[in-house]
Amino acid sequence: MNLATITGGCLDRGNGGIIGPLTKTFSYIRSKVDSAISTSSLYPTKDEVRQWENSFEALLNHKYGQMLFSQFLSKEFCAENIEFWCACEEFKKMKDGKKSTTKANEIYKKFVAEGSLREVNLDSDTRAATKAAMESGCRPDTFNLAQGKIEHLMETDKHKRFLKDKIYLDMLTHAEGKAPDASENGGVPK
Repeated sequence: MNLATITGGCLDRGNGGIIGPLTKTFSYIRSKVDSAISTSSLYPTKDEVRQWENSFEALLNHKYGQMLFSQFLSKEFCAENIEFWCACEEFKKMKDGKKSTTKANEIYKKFVAEGSLREVNLDSDTRAATKAAMESGCRPDTFNLAQGKIEHLMETDKHKRFLKDKIYLDMLTHAEGKAPDASENGGVPK
């Protein structure tokens, strides 16, 4: 039983009560606090940025690092790899049920199926194994093999190139408290 039920609805917004406006105010304040907290925890420290050089896993597990890596992959015309990896991570967190089955089908159709719009680069054996896993019931580990292959591909090829790219180098320079080279921005510092 909730407060509106106990009071016959006299405190809710529709009856001129105060619960509606208070709820709205508290929601607004909470969203501002959450935003401030997430922004400060989103931005990496110098040590975190440096850690990305030695640990691809650290890069993927940091929201800002993941965002920068995604920008880099977009420039390289292979952003579908990180999109697939992220979709798999989200899928693993889902509870079994109709929603997870629907999500698994969406991931498969979007990234794994041959000729799909955002098809990731998988060998035929991995593609077949993933399809078989889908057909035997969607479990949290359904995409583990395919995700592992894509993660390995990103780590062995794209990660090394990312560390030499302006996106990462500017982030590193900024994290170390130096101004990026203005000559690369037409003389305008960032």
